[in-house]
Amino acid sequence: MLLQRRWVVLGILAAALAVPTAASAQGGSVVVSEVQTGGAGSAVEDEFVELVNRSVVPVDVSGWTVRRYTSMCESPSEDVLPSRPALQPGQHYLIASPSNSQAGSAEAVFSNGNDVLDFAAGAVELVDGTGTRADIVGYGDLVPSCTETASTLAPPPGGSSERFGAMQDTDNNQADFVTRNISDPDNSNRVEDRDADGRLDHVDNCIATSNPSQADADADGVGDACDPSTVAPAPATPPVLAADGLGPAEVQELRFVPARPRVGETATLILTARDPLAGMLGLSFDTGERTGSFGEIACQLVPFSRQFDPGRASTFEVETVFRSPGVHEVEVSIFSGGCGIPPGVTRRTIVLDVAPAANARVGSGDPAPGGAQQSQSACRDANLAPTPGNLARIERATLCLMNAERRKARRRPLRSSRRLRRSARGHTADMLRRRFFAHMNLAGPSLKQRLRRGRYRGRPAGENIGFDSLGTAQRMMDAWMASPPHRANILSGRFRFAGTAVLAGKPIQSRLPGATYTVNFGSRAR
Repeated sequence: MLLQRRWVVLGILAAALAVPTAASAQGGSVVVSEVQTGGAGSAVEDEFVELVNRSVVPVDVSGWTVRRYTSMCESPSEDVLPSRPALQPGQHYLIASPSNSQAGSAEAVFSNGNDVLDFAAGAVELVDGTGTRADIVGYGDLVPSCTETASTLAPPPGGSSERFGAMQDTDNNQADFVTRNISDPDNSNRVEDRDADGRLDHVDNCIATSNPSQADADADGVGDACDPSTVAPAPATPPVLAADGLGPAEVQELRFVPARPRVGETATLILTARDPLAGMLGLSFDTGERTGSFGEIACQLVPFSRQFDPGRASTFEVETVFRSPGVHEVEVSIFSGGCGIPPGVTRRTIVLDVAPAANARVGSGDPAPGGAQQSQSACRDANLAPTPGNLARIERATLCLMNAERRKARRRPLRSSRRLRRSARGHTADMLRRRFFAHMNLAGPSLKQRLRRGRYRGRPAGENIGFDSLGTAQRMMDAWMASPPHRANILSGRFRFAGTAVLAGKPIQSRLPGATYTVNFGSRAR
């Protein structure tokens, strides 16, 4: 596996590519690329496991075995892959539950017909034809033998755990996988283009280095850009957008799904980014429409969750709805740093063309939702639009929603703390008054200073903040649970108390409708 990784990253030997054979690839060259759970605790029963060939040669996976483990990591459900042509470099392979909507296009269907992966914890193991482990992916709290180095977070109901960039493999599940709020399984029709030169891996004469012209001066089948026997020009350095403060953050993915949203229908902004010097905190964006602004940032005072580690990539997913067709320039700000300093900000702009509404009656004249359709909730007032007269009800709904998520994760409920709430309310009011969105601005105070002023001395402590045009508690909770740092704070077993503050209005576009949220988390009441 080490040889394969070095082969891909550092260059390709001409002799190895001159006569590619399926037998020349090691077992670890094919890995699990995406997993969706469907067993105990899941909201849906449509389990799937997706594989990818990350090597540079074809690999025959006929007779390989996929094992699915429960949280106990014992007595797995086993499925042997049927005979098929060799998996080409960069090509995917899908095994799905019979109940999955993609089962008809999958290369294999789980033989037992049942979903077995537990929602909170489980593992998927890939074993080659010799009985050797090729890969294992563990999520949730598992024994070390059921994961690589450290397990990844459990995917949300209906979502999935996806290998970063489809190809990254550092033998550390926590570093290699991100959670997706929306799963996106791929079968063998998808082939990667890992060097992004417009040539899919299975027809690229230089898989790991960009060679769009496919130039091959010595006609040996190996492209000039990665042929040791040919002097090739150095690849151009991509432009880097400077950031303010810490950073810049490295933006690894920024797009809308679908790529061309339609007026009145839900579109999802997906961002994956990392800051080599600091932890990722959150994002904000503005679509340029009356109801198109949103922001979320989270931190821990003394970070104990690995989600806040410097250099760790985070994937954020936020739903929105466009109200007018045509070209939109969506301004996105990406925040990194900590609780005690103003955040580093990296800015990007997405230009997209919004299609007209399928229903002519949907448009800018309709009541503006400011985001996706309202979710059904068991918490009273979760979908209540905030006004100066109902803020206490929305604060209670927010605490109820956080505890509903903690119950799903088997965590004790958060209890309300008057001192934490006092700190949260003061910060919310300060952001609205001074028109900034951060855990602190240049003039302060920091979270630590605010807690001290409120006579709160508990440690550890953390903070979630957010603003939204719609402003309902359910809308904010849906976004926070699709944000790794916010989700880490909400589900942390080290936090036992919370103080929630909601005020009508936003720190940006302050004349337009919306609400601003602050939740302070702590280990004790005072």
